[in-house]
Amino acid sequence: MNKPKPRIDRQDKLRHLSQNFPRREAMQRLAGRIAIVTGATKEMGETVAERLAMEGASVVCCGRDADRGEACAQRIVKAGGIAVFKRVDVGVEADVRNIVTSTVETFGRLDIVVNLAAAVDAIRGGGALPVIDETNDGFQRQLLINLWGPFWFFKYAIPEMQKSGGGSFVNLSSRAGTKATPGLPAYSASKAALEGLSRQVATDYAGYNIRSNCIAVGAIRTSQNAHLHDHPVAGAAMRATHMIPRAGSSADIAGMVAFLASDDSSFTTGELLPVDGGGGVKQVTADVSEVYKEIMAARASN
Repeated sequence: MNKPKPRIDRQDKLRHLSQNFPRREAMQRLAGRIAIVTGATKEMGETVAERLAMEGASVVCCGRDADRGEACAQRIVKAGGIAVFKRVDVGVEADVRNIVTSTVETFGRLDIVVNLAAAVDAIRGGGALPVIDETNDGFQRQLLINLWGPFWFFKYAIPEMQKSGGGSFVNLSSRAGTKATPGLPAYSASKAALEGLSRQVATDYAGYNIRSNCIAVGAIRTSQNAHLHDHPVAGAAMRATHMIPRAGSSADIAGMVAFLASDDSSFTTGELLPVDGGGGVKQVTADVSEVYKEIMAARASN
């Protein structure tokens, strides 16, 4: 005698569907798309490249560290995705032009450009510098990577996207682009300019189905800045600037990039979307609770 099948009520069925089928669909929402990811030889860029490949995109991983870039591409291939590494310095116009050309020659089109490569001298050990102490070379270098690089990608990728019916640019910005950060004049200026340039591209090319958005990152812990996040004083101070009580991760950024690269965001362009744990809307105020305690104690004693 066959045993009766266990009863599955409507709520269990809905729960099963929500845990499986939408996830499968999301994993393939970039199927057939061709993406360039700059900065893919650092933790955040690697994570983004792997996420886009996981969702079905063919990814061109770009960066200056050939060993690390090749390793990133090979991880994607071993996981069943499609990826290649190309050594690119985004501060060199010819490199940017050539990678766009070679991507189209290899894959036939270009749909997504993720401008992640960035320079911030404070992370590299240069320390925070007020504007009068910033060197011309330091200022120029950060503008070259953070602003000129994306400009060249816009310039050379847009015509290819026009040919194929549209595309999406996702540009990494920062809270420093809209809020003053002590000692980061070049970085803040470059990110503010990138946000303006991104909006201009969105305005000028919306009619071609080309979108351009920025992500404003907050306190994201990576291998580059782990020494700050793990410091008992500095780490606590950084976490105190946002609402969610943890540091952000590269995976948090990758999730937003995948959304902005996909048709799930097809009605979103020219925007600055925060991934900052609520830091952009949190009012950071001085803790004066001890003062109030003293006042109340004094009143009680009178």
